[in-house]
Amino acid sequence: MTRAEQVRQQIKELQNSLNENYMALADLLYEAWVERYYLEYGYSSLYEYIEAELDIKPRKAAYLISIKKKLLKLGLDWQDVEGIGWRKLGCISSHLNQDNHKELIEKAKNLSLRELSAELSQGGVDVEQENKEEAHKIRMTIMLDKDSMGIVQTALDEAKHIWNTQSNSEALKNICYEWFMSLEEN
Repeated sequence: MTRAEQVRQQIKELQNSLNENYMALADLLYEAWVERYYLEYGYSSLYEYIEAELDIKPRKAAYLISIKKKLLKLGLDWQDVEGIGWRKLGCISSHLNQDNHKELIEKAKNLSLRELSAELSQGGVDVEQENKEEAHKIRMTIMLDKDSMGIVQTALDEAKHIWNTQSNSEALKNICYEWFMSLEEN
């Protein structure tokens, strides 16, 4: 085996290890969020805890939690998505449902992140209908302090990525919808 082949093999092995670690991290972050362990750690929110103690961005933590939440909602296990990186899972998670999860998981396993994202973004967007809806929108202005703005912008950016949109209003609508859905679950 050449050195180049050894390096390639080690990279693949480390990538598999990273995938296993992100799954374990997602499980624990989800548990800390659901059980509100961050309060026992002396923080008022999970994001405050993450920013203070972990070397990951709250945005990535939100991805991981949302992925875990979606898997649970669909009755799926990590073995069902084995070999798919967290960014691909984040890309498909908002699209997954009982009817399409097998197909989308298979696509995530076989397509590059770029190909997968492009395919999902082409999924039936009706530009003419969007233009009609634009005329019926209402502007909303919210004043925030600097710290709150950082949290809100991070959440919006994360939501835009998860739901594969460029629209802050679409992201905010989805965040609010998820929040209402979480109330129904409790």
